[in-house]
Amino acid sequence: MEWKAYYDNELRQPGRRELLSQWLQAAAADASFGSGLSQRTVLSFPHTAMEYSGPLQARVVSWLYQRGFKRVIALGVVHGSLSSPYRVAVDIHASSAEREAAICDVSGGFIPAEEHAQTPFGKLELEASAALYSGTIRTPSPRLLEREFSLDTFLSVLRLAADVYQRPPLRVIPMYVGMMRHPITGSFEMAAALGEELNKLWDSETAIVATGDVVHYGDFYGATDEGSKCESLTCLFREHLEHLLATAFVDRDFSAAYQTSRDIMKSDQREILPALMHLLGDGARAEVMAFELSDYARILETPPPCLVASALISYKA
Repeated sequence: MEWKAYYDNELRQPGRRELLSQWLQAAAADASFGSGLSQRTVLSFPHTAMEYSGPLQARVVSWLYQRGFKRVIALGVVHGSLSSPYRVAVDIHASSAEREAAICDVSGGFIPAEEHAQTPFGKLELEASAALYSGTIRTPSPRLLEREFSLDTFLSVLRLAADVYQRPPLRVIPMYVGMMRHPITGSFEMAAALGEELNKLWDSETAIVATGDVVHYGDFYGATDEGSKCESLTCLFREHLEHLLATAFVDRDFSAAYQTSRDIMKSDQREILPALMHLLGDGARAEVMAFELSDYARILETPPPCLVASALISYKA
């Protein structure tokens, strides 16, 4: 599946602009959402199909505009299955030299050099100042993000919201989070370094948001039959998610949280989570604000169950 083309086509279907506009207006009219969120909150949204993630992304985007931020750092996923170096980095059969070279290529935070994102709703200005770059944050190597799609819908909704709310479009720093755990040593040094760099950028006019589909379940994703006899897979995986967040932010067990994300949840936010743990520090907490399992069997034309979580999570310092 060429997901980048799939999600772009979703946004260009007749009536989609109007539907997204309705969701943005409804989100802005909901005074209860965001009332308990401080500036030191990271909102995490899904990048599932528009019918599932659209209302959740609209709530995040509405909060960004209504709160009066000047810019937003959007943390995107680097889907390892789309990247050859990523696959080499985790390949236990590759040589140590090959793996170390690949790990170097895919570790850190990556900011594309482009000045604008072309969305179905117009151009969106991107911030790619040389001052942002460090040994941890850099431009991606050629083709690393060529097929990456995790922030595409969000950037489009953010641009449309400027028209809906009649505001200047927010400046955006799209930062794709690569490998945060060293797959050979198990070290989270890169996550600590990225957390420190993000903290330097997180001033009172800057918001940080993140994306991630925190559950993938079914034979298509190589999931086991865990929970197949459970009356409610939604309840089961929400419990798993709550346990994961407690492991991360109460126990602060980086290794256990990573293992749960990877092996049980099959979460594509497993690399972002340790960076957020370092960014938010001791005493941080997480809240699941919305959660459902979205049906991907029809999209992938595969036998059910084939489920992806559409979750809205707040991470608070």
